[in-house]
Amino acid sequence: MSNEVQIDLREVTEYLKGVQNRISNMSSAMANVAGSMEDSVHQRFEDKSDGTTKWKSLSPKTIQDRQRKGYTPATNILVRSRQLENSISSRYTSHSAEVGSNLPQAVAHNLGLRVGKNKSVQLPKREFLSITNREFNEMKDILTNFIKK
Repeated sequence: MSNEVQIDLREVTEYLKGVQNRISNMSSAMANVAGSMEDSVHQRFEDKSDGTTKWKSLSPKTIQDRQRKGYTPATNILVRSRQLENSISSRYTSHSAEVGSNLPQAVAHNLGLRVGKNKSVQLPKREFLSITNREFNEMKDILTNFIKK
């Protein structure tokens, strides 16, 4: 009787080669992640929230100004002209995914910065370029399922 144990690792080796091939170009998975992230950002505008917490309401002064200028409904947050929401786009490579806006006001609204002449106006922070834990887990699932194929 021998004290040796023999294990055939060919199946494991083949599986790992497949994983290695899949992770060398994850473009299709990253396209799904980018699409999921972009959908989440657009949902933020609809829900008027950062994904978990509602955005601060418009000030009475802002509502009056919008009514005077003919914007309806005057209480829509960050969607007066839809320019900001329409600027949201995503892109991906074989190993990354991102979503964002090329408009300078996107950063100011997302982070709640001071703007205007002499930085005299403090915008409330209304995050729309963020990821909730649930969304992060969805992206993890997309990548895990891609690698497991």
